[in-house]
Amino acid sequence: VRGDQGVAASEGEGLRLWSVEHTNLFVDFEQTQATEGLFADIPHTLNLRSESGDRVVLVPNVSVCRPGIKGQPFSTDCVLDLFDTEWIRMRHNQVYLYKVHISGTFAVAPSVESELYLIANYILCRDYASAFSACGRVTTDVELSDEGRNNLDLVLKHATTDGNPNALAVVARLCLQLMDSPVVFRVNIATVMSDYLSKMVHTDT
Repeated sequence: VRGDQGVAASEGEGLRLWSVEHTNLFVDFEQTQATEGLFADIPHTLNLRSESGDRVVLVPNVSVCRPGIKGQPFSTDCVLDLFDTEWIRMRHNQVYLYKVHISGTFAVAPSVESELYLIANYILCRDYASAFSACGRVTTDVELSDEGRNNLDLVLKHATTDGNPNALAVVARLCLQLMDSPVVFRVNIATVMSDYLSKMVHTDT
């Protein structure tokens, strides 16, 4: 764990690694299967748990992309750019903490910025069903912060160039979800919707 997210070891019910920044949380080494299907495909996550058993997933807010790989057009390999100065300048939160519901079927994002970042990562990992579902939880009645705008642009950048019709379905739902908000999409919505309608028969969602 980097930066101010240090850890401290303590004895109790076995050895635990506690977060210095979030003092009520410790690294949960046994949580991998519990978060399967939620964050399993996102590479930069850390499973945490509280004394009361609450499960939390920490995701660093860093610039992420999926580089093209020759011979692997549907790769899900992602690369983190920890030194993207523009991304660092625009962000307000260094990490996002997603609280996993007791059912283990979904995670609660603490803000619209974190929900958009999660959607972007789902798209990069080609988990379109999770991205589509998460769009239904994006709500706001104010303009996005610089960080939120940055994350929305990340969603649109990768969804509109993904090549899979399901990615366009995600953008279409996000547009409908935010159509009554003051959020401005920096893409041609008419073009996106036209592309989606022409490929809708090939979508899973």
